[in-house]
Amino acid sequence: MFYQIFFSKIDFVIIPDVDVDIEVLHGDFLNIDPTSPPFSKVSAILLDPSCSGSGTSAQRLDHLLPSRTSVVGETERLNKLAAFQKKALSHALSFPAVQRIVYSTCSVNQAENEDVITSVLPLAESHGFQLVKPFPHWQRRGLPIFEGSQCLLRTDPVEDKEGFFIALFVKKGATNSETGIDGIIPKDHVELHRSHPVTRTRCSIPVQFGRISKVWFHHNLLVRRMSSHV
Repeated sequence: MFYQIFFSKIDFVIIPDVDVDIEVLHGDFLNIDPTSPPFSKVSAILLDPSCSGSGTSAQRLDHLLPSRTSVVGETERLNKLAAFQKKALSHALSFPAVQRIVYSTCSVNQAENEDVITSVLPLAESHGFQLVKPFPHWQRRGLPIFEGSQCLLRTDPVEDKEGFFIALFVKKGATNSETGIDGIIPKDHVELHRSHPVTRTRCSIPVQFGRISKVWFHHNLLVRRMSSHV
């Protein structure tokens, strides 16, 4: 049923008049052989695994689940989720051609966020990956439990209206064009907007924005506002 619902909504994330090629696969990510075509050529992975949803618990009504009736039940649930998240992230790191991996959750729990990252960090480094700071203008960062936590990104469910977590792994030696991390809006684009004003046209696009998209658009808005006052 979930797959049918997801597949039926795929049209809403396709921007009109843009040539895109999307193939939806119904399967287990952990069972994918990263060395077999076409997966052996994958260069980027957005990993948004199952999580507790603690950053959006008011919307999801997770507090009504039987597992939330006791501290023991909740701890066991978090441990199982964290184990799966570590396994999924480790599997993502095994794709031979991947240059960047984004790990994200809508959880505020350290067990699903910083602890997952620290547990796979040695494996990531052995594959030539390093943590890179996404959205450098964003102030809220990872919990200071290890060196490099400033590369992690958090949003607060109260201050930011949504609890979210992002970690970005980038292959060492990858160029900016391959990673797309040298700023969300390239500097030359900002300079272009300063010297060549453009006519803005408002349009409505039927896109269902994910939580990560909210952070992306928030950052872009800040950059645009800053550049307009320079």
